[in-house]
Amino acid sequence: VYGQKFSSNGTRQWPDSGIAFRPFGGGQPSFIRTFAKDSAAVVFYLDGTTVTTNLVRGFKVDRDGNMLCGGSIRDISSVVSSKGRLAGVFTTSGTSLLTWSDGRQDDNGIYAQNVNFDGTLGNLTDVNIQTPNIPSQYELLQNYPNPFNPVTIINYQLAMTNVVTLKVFDVLGREVATLVNEELNPGRYKARFDATSLSSGVYFYRLEATGFVQTKGMLLLR
Repeated sequence: VYGQKFSSNGTRQWPDSGIAFRPFGGGQPSFIRTFAKDSAAVVFYLDGTTVTTNLVRGFKVDRDGNMLCGGSIRDISSVVSSKGRLAGVFTTSGTSLLTWSDGRQDDNGIYAQNVNFDGTLGNLTDVNIQTPNIPSQYELLQNYPNPFNPVTIINYQLAMTNVVTLKVFDVLGREVATLVNEELNPGRYKARFDATSLSSGVYFYRLEATGFVQTKGMLLLR
């Protein structure tokens, strides 16, 4: 891993060949990321121990190219695993938030680490990470409006990715409409049911997914 510093007009400030921060040999560095702040910069990268396994490492240098934080490269993630897609940003508190894909145990989950500007590892307490509001259970809600004429909305929620069907039946059990028949991700959904071609009466709608079936009734009044 080499580095170079440029002036505002593009003139090289360090030797023409740059400065070697991590010498050749012993691994395969990739995904090099650099963040500058004040009079110093931090550098992070994946350091491959083999073609498919690597660590997350980093170091800090001053404006003259001198290594700071004890003059050594530090392990940000010392777990040897298949990693990729290293990315990062500066947070408002001056730390670096790094993320990467990691196949150590769950087939490429997303891992993260906060690194303080002095090179120590931080935590995620000062980082606002938005997580999706995923329902904890399957549920079929009562349609609204009910009674209706001729359109009503059916809301439902899924706790896991699943192949879902939402169908409407008359009082004799005959299917009169298929509103949903596809694989959906976890979340909250709504389906529109238009009963223009149907006569007044009671109808039933049924939500089915793997291990889940729920039915509710509704009233069409003309």
